[in-house]
Amino acid sequence: MPPGIVPAVTEQWLRSADATSLTLYPLVAEDVVLGYAATSANGDSPAPGPADTT
Repeated sequence: MPPGIVPAVTEQWLRSADATSLTLYPLVAEDVVLGYAATSANGDSPAPGPADTT
């Protein structure tokens, strides 16, 4: 992943958890990004698909 996308502590956790993908969903109110919800696939688990995002 490009540097600076997530905080360093999160990047360390993703690496130690053997994350294979990361999806970030912005939490927006009145055109302001308040934060992000995230999901990751780890190890040999499959990447999230459309059914996992509803």
